[in-house]
Amino acid sequence: MKSALVAVTLLALLIPLQGTLLPWLLPVGWVPDLTLPLIYWVGSRFGEFRGKAAGGILGLLLDLATGRLIGLHLSAKALVGYGAGLWGRQFFQKTSFAHLLALLTLSFLEGIWVLILLAGVLEQPWPEQTAILLPFQAIENALVGILLYRLIDRRGASLVLPREAA
Repeated sequence: MKSALVAVTLLALLIPLQGTLLPWLLPVGWVPDLTLPLIYWVGSRFGEFRGKAAGGILGLLLDLATGRLIGLHLSAKALVGYGAGLWGRQFFQKTSFAHLLALLTLSFLEGIWVLILLAGVLEQPWPEQTAILLPFQAIENALVGILLYRLIDRRGASLVLPREAA
């Protein structure tokens, strides 16, 4: 019960931190995706189903927090969790470089998915600046993501998982 409470508390703090505090503290336009490494960790450790579930829950919370189209982040984050689950099943020995590559790829694909949904569902043209900045945002997300992933993997597992599993 205590581990579930810690996990829910961490999740509840991630979204306000990403949406309100980080834009104020960091340089203009640079806000890393803090949910990406957590979703990636869950998917790569526990498989596609739990990765999709974690991504869907965090995505829904992001949709509700941002007031955007409900389902935009939900579907994108669920796909990230599913992709992380596939990645974790395919590779037994994962190096930091492999995790970095996975985070980079998943972040880029998530951005493409959001742009496709915005263009298809909301019938908005692809914002040229966003499409141009997408690879750079994916690199930023991967670099911050690998640091957070390692922190979660080394320290956070003992907080989130029961003692026997950690």
